[in-house]
Formats: sequence, structure tokens, C-alpha cells
Amino acid sequence: MSRYLEAFRQARATLSACANSANSAESPAATRPSRPIGAIGTIGTHARMESDRAVAPAGDDAATWRAWYDRRVDRRVMSGHYTLAESYKLAYGQAQAAWHRRHGAKPDPSRCAGCGEPIGDAAIHAFPDGAAVHDHDLHCWAAYGRRWRQAAADGLAALGLPPPEGWEA
Repeated sequence: MSRYLEAFRQARATLSACANSANSAESPAATRPSRPIGAIGTIGTHARMESDRAVAPAGDDAATWRAWYDRRVDRRVMSGHYTLAESYKLAYGQAQAAWHRRHGAKPDPSRCAGCGEPIGDAAIHAFPDGAAVHDHDLHCWAAYGRRWRQAAADGLAALGLPPPEGWEA
């Protein structure tokens, strides 16, 4: 467990609700349902996490990736929207995407990134990384997704970041 998460848990355990606080059990604000995640106008921790999607570690050493990964886990747990297990899985998916953007194999735009067949005049779906897959065949989409995610998982494992428990590629 990271030091940030441990500090958060200790602080949370020592807090008590004040009778004049919006956090008080008697307060109407405490019983009012919160706005759903991602609702228009959402601000604060969740909005900051959303803006962190494009951020990748500053360096390529194992310690930098581990610190970056741990910060993502901590932010999600401290937001109160995710369990620790969910936070690890979400952060790992984000790490895979960051690794792929930085180190992923550059696809050949003339071939389907899923099945490897020539694209020709077929309808395609182009991904942001330059990969193209046959648009009519979801098997091509799935094969490409499995391929880049597995390559990213292998790269992250080499950096000492194995998939979290219960991870399904």
C-alpha cells in the first residue's frame, strides 16, 4: 500500500462529523444523493482524474512507472468512487494505454492491424495510433486490441508492474 493511501485512511479514521457540518449525519446534505460520476458540471477529484488520461510517466525507468501507477491508484481510492481492487484495474488499463502510446509497434496502414490482410478498398476504422482494421469485422477489432494490450502487459511486467489480481486482458 502506498504512503498516500495509508495517510488517507488514517486521516479518514480520525475524522468525526461536526453537528454544524454538511458531513453531519443529521444534515440534509448527507442524505441527498450525489451527482453521478461524469455528470455535466462534475468538478473536483473525478474531473482531475479524467484530465490525467493523456498523462504518462516522465521517464522510462521502473521507479518512475511504479510511482506514476501508484498515484493513479491512490487518486481513485481517495475519490471514494472506486474500491482498491477497481482502482488497481483502472490504473493498470491506463498504464497499458500509456505504454502503448510510447512504445507500441507502429502499424502498417496498408494492412489490417487485426487479421494482417491487406486493406485494399475495404471499409476501415482508423485508430489514433495509426492502426487500421476492417470495419465490417469485429474479430479484427478484438484481435488488434488483444495484441497491443498483451504487448503492453509484457512491457509493464518487464518494468515490475504485473497485472492486478483478477485482471482479464
